Amino acid sequence: MSYVHCDARCKSDVNRAVETAISLHGKLDIMFNNVGIGDPSSSSILDEDDTTTMFERVMGVNVLVALLGTKHAGRAMVAAGRRRKHHNHGELGVSGRSAGSPDVLVLVARCVGASALAELGKNEVRVNCVSLSVVATLLTVSHYQASEEELEALGEVISTLKRVMLKAKDIVEAVPFLASDESSSIDVP
Repeated sequence: MSYVHCDARCKSDVNRAVETAISLHGKLDIMFNNVGIGDPSSSSILDEDDTTTMFERVMGVNVLVALLGTKHAGRAMVAAGRRRKHHNHGELGVSGRSAGSPDVLVLVARCVGASALAELGKNEVRVNCVSLSVVATLLTVSHYQASEEELEALGEVISTLKRVMLKAKDIVEAVPFLASDESSSIDVP
């Protein structure tokens, strides 16, 4: 594993990160886009205030980052000519959605994953999309200024998966499984 500091909204930075991984490790087997923000003001489309700036910022991170990561990793994986895995993590505030954020952002992030699957699948590049609810992490606890318990309760309320309290360890376990050969017959965009 290696770390490359970059602005994930900048295509040249993302391309440099992919190229660095290949130069350090000889190949790129897995790409996991794990970046996202929510609307801290919980603005509503019905508000009189201009929501365009916040919408562009959230879309610029949550959707553009998924697109750029998928594009540059996908190119590298197709060029390698061997079966690869790409994971598209659509998220808002380290989640698939957050309180007050429109579900349309989650749908758009999923569309990036589904579109990538349709194109990259022909080249034996597997694409998965892990779309979550609010997950209590150090980042989200700090961002929302809430306790871990409060965020877990919020996640349980807004999650489409009921009777399950999603924890960070669930993602830590799910993503490697999706990247493994054991999940080769599972493609969930």
